Amino acid sequence: SEEAMDRAYAELADYEAAWTCGSFALYEQGADAVWRKIKDFPFGAGGGTPAVPAQGGYSIDAPSLRP
Repeated sequence: SEEAMDRAYAELADYEAAWTCGSFALYEQGADAVWRKIKDFPFGAGGGTPAVPAQGGYSIDAPSLRP
């Protein structure tokens, strides 16, 4: 209910959480609806050009991906 959501929002207003994250992962959902990890991307792996996986036929040079 809306009242329960308002109460939860108020009760959790001061809640904080922190954790260390050393990487993120790329997953792909198969035809069988199962998500599988394709690749890990560690943070701070350092230097050079970042490793960016191919995105559905688009390249990093696509105009929409330029800063």
